[in-house]
Amino acid sequence: MTQTPAEAAEDENLRATVEQQKQTIENQKVTIQYLAAMTDVYIPEEEEEENVQNFAENEEDVQ
Repeated sequence: MTQTPAEAAEDENLRATVEQQKQTIENQKVTIQYLAAMTDVYIPEEEEEENVQNFAENEEDVQ
């Protein structure tokens, strides 16, 4: 499927936004882990849902 330049630009912007959000989330996780360690609070590791992990992979397969 061929995209118009506007659609391609929008897709690129969305990808950049997603990447920025991933970085923000990672920074927040590190901060929370640090604060938990400093206050002796145990935070169990969460298992990420498979559908969330594979979302980007699935999105690439669709295009």
